Amino acid sequence: MAELNIEYHPCCTSVVRIFSKVVKGSRGTNYTVYKERDSYHWHCECPDHKIRKRECKHIRKVKPDFCGWQQIYHGDQPVDGKCPRCGDEVTASGYGV
Repeated sequence: MAELNIEYHPCCTSVVRIFSKVVKGSRGTNYTVYKERDSYHWHCECPDHKIRKRECKHIRKVKPDFCGWQQIYHGDQPVDGKCPRCGDEVTASGYGV
């Protein structure tokens, strides 16, 4: 089940990742694929993505799991802790200044 994972960037205090998932590579290595808040770009820790700066097979595998719903932008309310679009569990997060 996909989960909204909010993570902090190591060099600052702003939230940058809104979705991340660990994917096992073809040789057994685990890679984290993530989507940044306020960005259309996906990222993966695999060498293919880091070197070529293009969408790798790990990103293509994870993208269908990302619904993209965010209450602040799309409205609606979670129903019993579930996303109103896809039905997956959501994690509440607050953004402050």
